Amino acid sequence: MPTIRIVESITEIDKNDWDRMIDDNVVASHGWLRTVEETHIVDLRPRYVLLCEARKPIAATVCYRSEPKDRVVDLDDLLFGRLKGFASSIGLSFLPALYCGPLHCYGKHFLIDPTLSGSMRYQAAAQLFDAIEQLATSESLSLFFVNLFDDEGEVLTLSSDRGYHKTSVFPACYLDVKWKSFEEYIDDVRGFSRNMSKNVKKEIRKSERAGIRIERIENIAPHESRLHELANAHWTEYNAVPFPYRAAFFSKILVNLENQAVFYGAFKGAELVGFSLKLERGGTAYGQEVGIDRSLPRTGAVYFSLCYYKLIMDAVAGETARFFFGRGLPEAKVRRGCKTRDTYMCYRADSKLKNAALQPLLAFYSFWSQRKTAARLGTRARGKEARRSSRSRPAVAEASRGD
Repeated sequence: MPTIRIVESITEIDKNDWDRMIDDNVVASHGWLRTVEETHIVDLRPRYVLLCEARKPIAATVCYRSEPKDRVVDLDDLLFGRLKGFASSIGLSFLPALYCGPLHCYGKHFLIDPTLSGSMRYQAAAQLFDAIEQLATSESLSLFFVNLFDDEGEVLTLSSDRGYHKTSVFPACYLDVKWKSFEEYIDDVRGFSRNMSKNVKKEIRKSERAGIRIERIENIAPHESRLHELANAHWTEYNAVPFPYRAAFFSKILVNLENQAVFYGAFKGAELVGFSLKLERGGTAYGQEVGIDRSLPRTGAVYFSLCYYKLIMDAVAGETARFFFGRGLPEAKVRRGCKTRDTYMCYRADSKLKNAALQPLLAFYSFWSQRKTAARLGTRARGKEARRSSRSRPAVAEASRGD
């Protein structure tokens, strides 16, 4: 019979045993989790929960204990936003809680051996769910999942059956890479926004006229402190919390993820004025981190050249089938060819009374996030996407990979 094993460091788990369950999900990989564990600014106290058969894991997840004092983006940040301080002052908090899944990114929450299917797969997920619920109960913690996609059916079904609140959160932006050249991409985005083809070319020229040179950073060592400075400024401005990793993050991720991590730099002369980080495995890529010197002129043009167009150029030239970008600027990304994908949070409080009391708040948040998303994207943008998807474009090859 399969047995549960819980360890406190990813280094206690064989890399090959873990990674054979992740498919193309690089942000659930052994290397990414090791980097998070080694460089996060908060003592995360991770718990790697394994369902093992003959000492080999057939299902697994990672959980982190999230405390109110932790100055990172957490459940209170997500649900209260700028009202977090006020909510805290009146004693309203969803923490402490046990957070299940990869931190600060999209990724599978339950990893299950790909050889399992149907009822065996569901049974493995149920045993894993039992184990993390017992872990949360033993420490008197609420339990939550964030950034769940629809294809994580086992987690969504089990959480629903067990009385978790399912709440809509802001959607993910992704791009299906289906062009044979960057020029073909530029021509194609005309279908999303009338003047976008011209705008793409204009933004690239603006970035070049500002004296910005965009290229891969092959040697991280001379730039490590500057990369951390740029990332910290970005997180502080847009998330109101510091960058959650120490400066060693940038060199560690290259060691732990080897050729699956690529840094791009924006240089003005010899000075690094911006960067973006791409993680990729099996044809699925993630734009994971970004930082740009906000004192630069034409910052918007530099942002899209560095964090969007350069990545698309390399994706078209390589084997990338799907690219996930961050949640920011969804309307701008949709105009440039992105689609959106709904994401969800599932939450259950540590007591039945608290769980019932929080239901109206979570229902309101779900309603508000859906309305805000619809307002930002607009019916016009959705209409253009629908009209465009109905047109036949035989010259554009469809992506062969990606879910």
